[in-house]
Amino acid sequence: MANPNIVNVATINGNTAVANLNTLSLSGTSAAVNVISNAASSGKILKLNTIALVNYVSSNTTANVIIDRSGTKTYLAGTTTLPFFSTTFLTTKNEAIYLLEGDTLQANTSANLSTSMIASFDEIS
Repeated sequence: MANPNIVNVATINGNTAVANLNTLSLSGTSAAVNVISNAASSGKILKLNTIALVNYVSSNTTANVIIDRSGTKTYLAGTTTLPFFSTTFLTTKNEAIYLLEGDTLQANTSANLSTSMIASFDEIS
């Protein structure tokens, strides 16, 4: 895993990832969905702009949002309550969160078929 130098950027591509989230498994381990992955030798940095969690059912749910860096999971949000029929913005363009080579943005929820995630990001190389 490297941290590419982005001083002389050649390309910036805007992207949006969407995912329906899974629940925790019966064993209590995370059944997190990989929402955005940056390959280990991509030569790119991914700048997260906006992360929105959407609860589209008539009851409250909770969600976890995780960065997996070489097998070490760090929570951006842990058991965050999502009110029914709502959209919660976890980050906006004002925060600077970067996915380095080998990083993966993951998420899961407390109820299947209840929550989706929309994440916009810039692919910088």
